[in-house]
Amino acid sequence: MKKLGLIMVSLLLSTMAIFADNEKITRDKSVLPSVCRNFISANFGQTEISHIKIESNLLGTKGYDVILTNGVNVEFDKSGEWKEIEARHSSIPLGVLPERIAGYIRKNFPDNTVISVDKDTREYEVKLNNDLELKFDRNGNFKKFD
Repeated sequence: MKKLGLIMVSLLLSTMAIFADNEKITRDKSVLPSVCRNFISANFGQTEISHIKIESNLLGTKGYDVILTNGVNVEFDKSGEWKEIEARHSSIPLGVLPERIAGYIRKNFPDNTVISVDKDTREYEVKLNNDLELKFDRNGNFKKFD
Protein backbone atom coordinates (compact mmCIF):
# COMPACT_ATOMS: atom_id res chain seq x y z
CA MET A 1 0.00 0.00 0.00
CA LYS A 2 2.87 2.38 0.82
CA LYS A 3 4.46 1.64 -2.56
CA LEU A 4 1.22 2.50 -4.34
CA GLY A 5 1.07 5.80 -2.42
CA LEU A 6 4.67 6.62 -3.34
CA ILE A 7 4.01 5.77 -6.98
CA MET A 8 0.94 8.02 -7.01
CA VAL A 9 2.84 10.91 -5.40
CA SER A 10 5.72 10.45 -7.87
CA LEU A 11 3.31 10.39 -10.80
CA LEU A 12 1.57 13.53 -9.56
CA LEU A 13 4.84 15.41 -9.07
CA SER A 14 6.09 14.32 -12.49
CA THR A 15 2.89 15.51 -14.15
CA MET A 16 3.09 18.84 -12.34
CA ALA A 17 6.70 19.30 -13.47
CA ILE A 18 5.80 18.53 -17.09
CA PHE A 19 3.01 21.09 -17.23
CA ALA A 20 4.68 23.70 -15.02
CA ASP A 21 4.86 27.19 -16.38
CA ASN A 22 8.18 28.47 -17.62
CA GLU A 23 9.13 32.03 -18.31
CA LYS A 24 11.80 33.42 -20.61
CA ILE A 25 12.81 37.05 -20.70
CA THR A 26 14.17 38.82 -23.76
CA ARG A 27 14.31 42.21 -25.49
CA ASP A 28 14.07 40.70 -28.98
CA LYS A 29 10.85 41.98 -30.59
CA SER A 30 11.03 39.30 -33.26
CA VAL A 31 9.80 36.67 -30.75
CA LEU A 32 6.42 38.40 -30.72
CA PRO A 33 3.69 37.50 -33.22
CA SER A 34 3.23 40.23 -35.84
CA VAL A 35 -0.15 41.11 -34.29
CA CYS A 36 1.65 42.10 -31.06
CA ARG A 37 4.34 44.09 -32.86
CA ASN A 38 1.73 45.93 -34.95
CA PHE A 39 -0.37 46.75 -31.87
CA ILE A 40 2.61 48.12 -29.95
CA SER A 41 3.82 50.10 -32.95
CA ALA A 42 0.37 51.59 -33.64
CA ASN A 43 -0.42 52.53 -30.04
CA PHE A 44 2.93 53.01 -28.32
CA GLY A 45 5.15 53.66 -31.35
CA GLN A 46 7.69 56.01 -29.82
CA THR A 47 8.13 53.98 -26.63
CA GLU A 48 10.85 51.37 -26.44
CA ILE A 49 10.36 47.85 -25.13
CA SER A 50 12.09 47.31 -21.80
CA HIS A 51 11.66 43.54 -21.90
CA ILE A 52 9.36 40.72 -22.95
CA LYS A 53 8.33 37.80 -20.77
CA ILE A 54 7.38 34.72 -22.74
CA GLU A 55 5.13 32.45 -20.71
CA SER A 56 5.11 28.83 -21.81
CA ASN A 57 4.66 25.26 -20.70
CA LEU A 58 5.29 21.88 -22.29
CA LEU A 59 2.34 22.42 -24.63
CA GLY A 60 3.82 25.63 -26.04
CA THR A 61 3.61 29.38 -25.61
CA LYS A 62 0.79 30.60 -23.38
CA GLY A 63 1.31 34.31 -23.79
CA TYR A 64 3.55 37.36 -23.86
CA ASP A 65 3.97 40.10 -21.31
CA VAL A 66 5.51 43.20 -22.89
CA ILE A 67 6.87 45.86 -20.56
CA LEU A 68 7.60 49.25 -22.13
CA THR A 69 10.12 51.78 -20.84
CA ASN A 70 7.33 54.19 -19.84
CA GLY A 71 5.88 51.65 -17.38
CA VAL A 72 3.08 50.37 -19.61
CA ASN A 73 2.59 46.61 -19.42
CA VAL A 74 0.68 44.87 -22.24
CA GLU A 75 -0.32 41.25 -21.80
CA PHE A 76 -1.01 39.24 -24.97
CA ASP A 77 -2.43 35.76 -25.42
CA LYS A 78 -0.60 33.14 -27.48
CA SER A 79 -2.23 34.31 -30.73
CA GLY A 80 -1.09 37.90 -30.15
CA GLU A 81 -4.37 39.51 -29.07
CA TRP A 82 -4.06 41.85 -26.10
CA LYS A 83 -5.79 40.78 -22.87
CA GLU A 84 -4.73 43.41 -20.38
CA ILE A 85 -2.96 46.76 -20.40
CA GLU A 86 -1.70 48.59 -17.32
CA ALA A 87 -0.01 51.97 -17.14
CA ARG A 88 1.98 52.61 -13.99
CA HIS A 89 3.35 56.07 -14.73
CA SER A 90 1.45 57.15 -17.82
CA SER A 91 -1.90 56.61 -19.50
CA ILE A 92 -3.31 54.25 -22.08
CA PRO A 93 -4.35 55.79 -25.41
CA LEU A 94 -8.10 55.62 -26.04
CA GLY A 95 -7.30 54.24 -29.48
CA VAL A 96 -6.75 50.79 -28.00
CA LEU A 97 -10.40 50.63 -26.98
CA PRO A 98 -13.41 50.00 -29.18
CA GLU A 99 -14.73 53.35 -30.43
CA ARG A 100 -17.97 53.04 -28.46
CA ILE A 101 -16.05 52.72 -25.17
CA ALA A 102 -13.57 55.47 -26.08
CA GLY A 103 -16.48 57.77 -26.98
CA TYR A 104 -18.22 57.08 -23.69
CA ILE A 105 -15.06 57.96 -21.76
CA ARG A 106 -14.42 61.11 -23.84
CA LYS A 107 -17.98 62.31 -23.26
CA ASN A 108 -18.42 61.41 -19.58
CA PHE A 109 -14.87 61.65 -18.21
CA PRO A 110 -13.04 64.21 -20.38
CA ASP A 111 -10.62 65.17 -17.60
CA ASN A 112 -9.58 61.61 -16.77
CA THR A 113 -7.20 59.14 -18.33
CA VAL A 114 -7.30 55.36 -18.64
CA ILE A 115 -4.73 53.58 -16.49
CA SER A 116 -5.77 49.96 -17.03
CA VAL A 117 -7.93 47.89 -19.34
CA ASP A 118 -8.81 44.24 -18.97
CA LYS A 119 -10.81 42.35 -21.56
CA ASP A 120 -12.14 38.84 -21.59
CA THR A 121 -14.71 36.96 -23.63
CA ARG A 122 -17.63 38.79 -21.98
CA GLU A 123 -16.56 42.30 -21.06
CA TYR A 124 -14.10 45.15 -20.83
CA GLU A 125 -13.09 46.59 -17.48
CA VAL A 126 -11.59 50.07 -17.68
CA LYS A 127 -9.96 51.83 -14.73
CA LEU A 128 -9.53 55.59 -14.78
CA ASN A 129 -6.94 57.68 -12.97
CA ASN A 130 -9.60 58.73 -10.42
CA ASP A 131 -9.83 55.03 -9.35
CA LEU A 132 -13.25 54.64 -10.95
CA GLU A 133 -13.76 51.30 -12.69
CA LEU A 134 -16.17 51.05 -15.60
CA LYS A 135 -17.55 47.82 -17.04
CA PHE A 136 -18.66 47.45 -20.64
CA ASP A 137 -20.01 44.47 -22.54
CA ARG A 138 -18.12 43.13 -25.58
CA ASN A 139 -20.17 45.42 -27.85
CA GLY A 140 -18.96 48.49 -25.95
CA ASN A 141 -22.20 49.16 -24.09
CA PHE A 142 -21.74 50.61 -20.61
CA LYS A 143 -22.90 48.14 -17.93
CA LYS A 144 -21.97 49.53 -14.54
CA PHE A 145 -19.46 51.17 -12.25
CA ASP A 146 -17.42 48.84 -10.14
